[in-house]
Amino acid sequence: MIFRGKIWLCAFMAAFLAPGQLPADDRLPSLAADGNITTGQLDNGITYYLATNSSQKGLVDMALVQKAGRADEGERRGESTVFSRGALAGLPRFTDPAPFGFLQSMGVFPSERGYVHVSDDATVYSFPNFMVSQTTEAVDSTLLLIFDAIESQSSSSQRYAPGNQAIIVAGDIDASSLVTKMNMLSMLVSRRTAEERERDYKWNASDTLHFRFGRTHDGAACSLTFRYSIQRMPQESMGSVQELVTKRLMRELGVLLRRRLSAELREQGVPHSDLRCVYRNGAEGPSDESFSLSINVESTQVAQAAAAVGRVFSAIDGVGVAEDEYRDIKSEADTDWYYVQTELSNSYYVDRCTSAFLYGSSLASPQTEKEFYTGRNVPEVTGARLLSTFAAALLDKERNLTIECRAHRNDSLRVAVTEAFSSAWATTASVPRVYGADTLALNAHKKPVKLKSETEEPMTGGKMWTFSNGMQVVFKQADDDGVFCYDLLLRSGYAKAKGLNPGEFAYLGDVVGVCDIGGIPGEDFREIMLANGIEMNTRIDVSDVNISGSAPSSKTMLVLKALLSIAYDSKPNAASFDYYRRCELLSDDMDEDRLVRRETIIDSLLAPGYEFIPSKKGNELPDDFPSRADDFFDTVFSKANDGMLILVGDLDETALKKLLCQYLGAFRTDSSSSFRARTSYVAPTGMRGKTVRGGRALMDLAYSLPFNYTAENFMAANVASIAIYRAVGSAAASAGWYSSWSNEFVMFPDERVTIRFHLGMSDKNGLPASMIQGSSVEEVARRVDRAVGLLSQDGINSRQLDTYISQYGNTLKASMSQSQTMVDMLVLRYSYGKDLMTNYEDRLKAVKLDRVNELLTQLSRCSAARYMVDGPAEEEVIREPHIEEPAYTIPDSLRVGAGEDSTGMAKLYWRLFHGMYEDEPDERIDVTMLWTPEPLPELRPSTEPDPEPTLSPQGEGEMGEYDDEGLDKIEETDESGEGLPSESEMAETGESGETQLHPQGLPPASD
Repeated sequence: MIFRGKIWLCAFMAAFLAPGQLPADDRLPSLAADGNITTGQLDNGITYYLATNSSQKGLVDMALVQKAGRADEGERRGESTVFSRGALAGLPRFTDPAPFGFLQSMGVFPSERGYVHVSDDATVYSFPNFMVSQTTEAVDSTLLLIFDAIESQSSSSQRYAPGNQAIIVAGDIDASSLVTKMNMLSMLVSRRTAEERERDYKWNASDTLHFRFGRTHDGAACSLTFRYSIQRMPQESMGSVQELVTKRLMRELGVLLRRRLSAELREQGVPHSDLRCVYRNGAEGPSDESFSLSINVESTQVAQAAAAVGRVFSAIDGVGVAEDEYRDIKSEADTDWYYVQTELSNSYYVDRCTSAFLYGSSLASPQTEKEFYTGRNVPEVTGARLLSTFAAALLDKERNLTIECRAHRNDSLRVAVTEAFSSAWATTASVPRVYGADTLALNAHKKPVKLKSETEEPMTGGKMWTFSNGMQVVFKQADDDGVFCYDLLLRSGYAKAKGLNPGEFAYLGDVVGVCDIGGIPGEDFREIMLANGIEMNTRIDVSDVNISGSAPSSKTMLVLKALLSIAYDSKPNAASFDYYRRCELLSDDMDEDRLVRRETIIDSLLAPGYEFIPSKKGNELPDDFPSRADDFFDTVFSKANDGMLILVGDLDETALKKLLCQYLGAFRTDSSSSFRARTSYVAPTGMRGKTVRGGRALMDLAYSLPFNYTAENFMAANVASIAIYRAVGSAAASAGWYSSWSNEFVMFPDERVTIRFHLGMSDKNGLPASMIQGSSVEEVARRVDRAVGLLSQDGINSRQLDTYISQYGNTLKASMSQSQTMVDMLVLRYSYGKDLMTNYEDRLKAVKLDRVNELLTQLSRCSAARYMVDGPAEEEVIREPHIEEPAYTIPDSLRVGAGEDSTGMAKLYWRLFHGMYEDEPDERIDVTMLWTPEPLPELRPSTEPDPEPTLSPQGEGEMGEYDDEGLDKIEETDESGEGLPSESEMAETGESGETQLHPQGLPPASD
C-alpha cells in the first residue's frame, strides 16, 4: 500500500475511535472553524477573512493573497514580480503618498521577504503591525491600497481576477463594520470571471536514494539531514480531521526517533547536537510534503552517525513500537497540546487564513484542536499499532529518501555515508528503556511539616504559605485547564560560587543533566520527566538559582519528588560529563556564525571584561568541573528557606496544601540570610563594534541604558523602546532592510534596559520597484545612527506618547493574565523587591513625556554595540513598470454633503479619488503629522571616501572593541564568505517588541 493510502487508513481508524459518529458517507469530518474568524465573499468574488483578536488591542495585520504565481505566468515570465513590485511603488489611485511611503509612515516595515512574496502558486502581500490607535484611518487607507492593487492587476491579467484573491485582516477590528466598508469598496473592482486554475501538482515517487551536499561549514562539525518526500494530502481531505491526525502521528514519530537515536548515539559514543524532526505539511506550500530528521555530528564521525540512523530507522520499520514504549511517546507528545495558547498573535491568524484560502487547510482554533487530540480514547495497544503502521509506510532504505550533508564536496564522503546507512539497515538498534509514569523510580524524600501561617499575596491576590521549617510557598489559582507553572527560587548565584574559573559559570545550569539523580543517569531522569509531560529547566545567574517549568496538574507530587532528588540525591557522573562536553563542542562550532553567537559578541562589547557574561566555550571545561559545581549546589540547597516555591495554575488548593505538608519538610533549612549580590563593574559608554567580511550584509545592534529599576521607570522604558524601534526600523526600511527587536531588563552588572535589533537585507523581489536597495552595511549603520541621533535630540511628542502607551498597555494587559508572566513577576518581587504588577495600568497611564524623552536623551551617551557582516558591494536600480489607469465613472449616488454621510462611506470613497466633500475640504490622512525620521538620501555609489563615524560621545575613538588603551577597531575578514549565516539560520525575533525579564544579569544567549 502506498504511503498516503496508509496515512488515510491510520487517520480513518483514529477518527473512528474518537468520540462522535462518522458521517454516513464515511468521509472524515471537518472541525468547526475558529469563532473569531469571519469569512465570506464580496459581490465581485473577492474572498475575505476577518479575525477578531482581543489579545492584540491597538494592532492590526493585513494581507492580500493572490492565486497567481510564477508557475502560471506562461510566456510572460517575471510578470508576477513586476506587478507586485510595481504595486508597491505606485497605484493609479494611491499616489499621494506612494504605497511604500504610506506604509513606512504607519510604522509598517518590510520583513526578510520584503512586503510581498511571489512563490510558484501564489503572491502574498504582508502589511503587519498597524497601530490603529495611531490613526483610525490606517485600516481604511490600506483597504483602499489593496482594492486599487486588485483592480489595476485584474484589468491587466485574467490571472488576477477577483475570484483568485483574498483579503485578510486580523487584530483589533470590528468585523461587521469592515464587511460593510469592503462591500462598498468592492465597487471599485470590476467583475471579471476567474478561470478555474487546475493544480498541476504531480507526485513523482522515487525508488532510488538521493544524496547531495548542502552549504559547507568550515568547522569541525557537520550537519546530516535525512528527508523523506511525501505525496500531498488530497485537496478534499485538507481541513478534515485527517490533517490533524497526520500531524499527531508525525509528532509521535518525531518523539520516537529522538528517543531511540539519542540512546543509540550515546551507546556508540558518537556526540551530537541539534537533533530535530520537522514535518512540512500541505498547508505550507504547493509542493510535496516532507518529514526530515537532522543532526550535527563531528565531521570525522559522519559515517558512524549515518549508520546509527540506519539502524534506528530499520528497527522501527521492521518491528514497530511496543505498547509500553508507546505509552512514553504518547505522554511526551501530549505536552504539545497541554499548553494551548490563549494569547495569539495577529500573524498567527494571517498565516492560518492564507493556508485556508490557498490550500483549504483547517481554520479550527487551538482549543478545538486540543479537544480533538485529548478527547480521543484510543487504547495504547491501538495507538502503538497505528504508529507502527504509519512509520513503516514512511521509513525506507531508499524510497523517496534524500540524504543531505553540510560539508565540503567529497565523493569518498558521499560513498561512506550512503554505504554506512544502507549496510546498517540490516542490523538492529537497541531499544531505550521505558519509563511510563513511574514515580517510584525516585526516592520518596517525604518528611512532614506543618503549615505555620497563611496570608494573602499582595501582588497577585494569591496565597502565601509559611511552613514550620521556614519554607515559603506562593500559590495563585489560574484557569490553565489541567496544567501549572512552577519556580523553585533560591537566592544564591554566580557571585557566591567559589572555586569556579571565568567562563565556567555559563555551564552551571547544565550540570544537573550530567549527574546521577536518585541513582538514575541524568539522561534517563530527563526522559522520566518528558514521559510525564513535565518541563524542567535550571537557570543560574549572578544572584539566583531557578529550577522552573510547567507540568500537568496530576503530576504535582512527581515535580516535588524531582526537585528534592535534584537537591539532595544527585552526584556527578564522569562518563556523562565527558559525553556532554563533546556535544557542547559541536554546538559551539555550529553556532559560531549564528544569532546565538552574535548575541554573545554583542554582550561582550557592551560589557568588556565583565566576568559573568554567560558565553559557552566547551573546551574550557576541565575534568573536575562537575565536582566543583556539585559543591556549589550543596551550598545552595543547604538553605532552601532562603527563597521560595512559586506555583501558578490549575491546582486544587486543599489537595496542594496536604501534599506540601508531606514533602516540604525534606528540604534543608538554616537561619535565613537573604543574599544580595553586588558587583563593582561599570560598563563604559559609547559605541563599540566588530566587523567581519561575509556573504550577505547584516547587522546586530544594541543600546543599553542605565536607569533606576522602578515600576514607573519600567513602563517609561518600554514606551521609549517602541520609539527607538520606530526610528531604527524606519531608517533600515528606507534602505530596503528588515529589522526585528526585543528589549531586556537586567539587574547586573547594574540596573539597565537593553534594546536589541537584528537588521538584514530584505529580498529585493519583495520591495518597491522604484527603490534602490542598499548593500553597504556601513551606510545602513550611518542611516540608523542619524535617525537615533535625531530621536535622542528631539524626542517624541505627546501624540506619539499616547500612541505608544496605548500599544504597550494593550500588550502588557494581555501578558499579565498569563501564568508564566505571573511567575516571572513574583520572582522579581521576592528576589529583588521589584513590584511591576500592582496597579500597572495606573502606573502606565502616569508615564510622563518628559521622563520618556529623558530616557531617549541617554541614547547619545549610553553603552552601545554592533556586530556587522559586510557583504559584497552590490546595488541595482530597478525601474517601476508603466501601469495604465483604467477609466472609471464616479457614481452620482455618492455625491453627498459632509453632514449627510453618517456612515463615512462617501468620505472613504471620495478619498480614493483625491476628491472632497462639496462643502468640506479634503480630509485624507496627512502623513506629515505622523512621526518619521528626517528624509535621508537614497543609497547611490559614491566616488568620495566616507567620513569616519564618531562612535563615542567624547569622540575618543573609532568603532572597535574596548580594551584598556581605548577603543580600537577590530576587523575580521573571511574572504571566502563561507561559514556565515544563511537567511534560514538567522533566528528572527519578529516585530512584536517582546519584553524579556532577565533581572539577575546580562541576558544569556538563547539556544
